[in-house]
Amino acid sequence: MTPDRFETGRLHLFGGLRRQHTFAGADTGIARQWQEFLTGHDVPGRVGQAYFGVLCGSSPDGIEYMCAVEVASLTDLPDGLGRMRVPPQHYAVFLHPHEAPLRGTWEAVLAWLARGSWQSAHRPDFERYPSADGLRPAAAGIEVWVSVQPREAL
Repeated sequence: MTPDRFETGRLHLFGGLRRQHTFAGADTGIARQWQEFLTGHDVPGRVGQAYFGVLCGSSPDGIEYMCAVEVASLTDLPDGLGRMRVPPQHYAVFLHPHEAPLRGTWEAVLAWLARGSWQSAHRPDFERYPSADGLRPAAAGIEVWVSVQPREAL
């Protein structure tokens, strides 16, 4: 798998539901997290129709994941919702083949990073879903945005 394109992203303000997941339980845990977010959280100041799955951090034990939408302001979000400001950065954008599991796309992205002239910029990466309908595992139009920098930059 290779990137569909490279983009310099703009500032993103995300509001949503943040959770920690072990690697072993991530698939089912993230699916439950999306269900909770979609049925129980109205996000004020929403901008656009897209949904985002933001990888906020990782450890040897697992990841922090945020089910989110873009918002106009972080200050208007109610208590209980996570907030994240992602500054502009350079991304490799991958198209998720809709017939494959999303985990496989992430594994292919990591393999591409390991062998190429780009490396992770260690900033939040995210999945971009065009709409709530796009959250289905086999939906079309899902993009994986990975923050990158040239390998020699570190």
